[in-house]
Amino acid sequence: MLILRDLDEKEEREIRETHELQKEMHLFLTPVCYLNLEVKNQEGKIISKYKDRSKSWVRNFYNWQAVQQMACPTNSLGITYGEGSLTIANQLGSPRYDSQYLFAHKTSSLAGFQNGIIVGTGDDAESFESYDLSAEIEDGTGAGQLQRSIMSQPIPTYDGVTKEMTLELTRNFINNSGGSIEVKEVGLWALFLYFSVNSYSDILVSRDLLSPTVTVDNSYKLTVTYMIQITYPA
Repeated sequence: MLILRDLDEKEEREIRETHELQKEMHLFLTPVCYLNLEVKNQEGKIISKYKDRSKSWVRNFYNWQAVQQMACPTNSLGITYGEGSLTIANQLGSPRYDSQYLFAHKTSSLAGFQNGIIVGTGDDAESFESYDLSAEIEDGTGAGQLQRSIMSQPIPTYDGVTKEMTLELTRNFINNSGGSIEVKEVGLWALFLYFSVNSYSDILVSRDLLSPTVTVDNSYKLTVTYMIQITYPA
């Protein structure tokens, strides 16, 4: 099995130390998100693994957090997407907003994550202003495509010893395209609710550029997991 990337133990230790300091200062402990990729062959044997901390939340994510914490509408500071505004950008980069404050909301299928995890072949540099992958891999069996599984309802788990609340989001991608595919980027989508008109949009909240890239040979399966973790002070 090939280990493409693994967690930086020094960085993990610094995160734990930061959490302890935040507890002492009575600050909200910083949530942490991890990104795992695993490639298996036809027999289910693990071929390669990639594990890292997700480090690239984009502006949509911060605006999501702001409107939830402040309980204010996304159009409070105007309807232009960008610095100083609470609006969000859809997959085309168009500003989306509403007079109500809700951003991510539960649906009958996924709580806050509708399209959930997507992967791509683009290698554009990570950017705080990203609102889409640079080259999303389409769902299908044609050349350059991966078949996406339907994501199941995520259920949080709680560890009473570490005081950690964890949510895992997982999606499988099967390569039946006839050739190898290089996965270079991974994105996570949340669901924006237009509360006043009861409609929804998928909004990119994170885009991670992979280094090194992850190769998925024909007939192989790629499993991508985002693990979001919140540590409680007590």
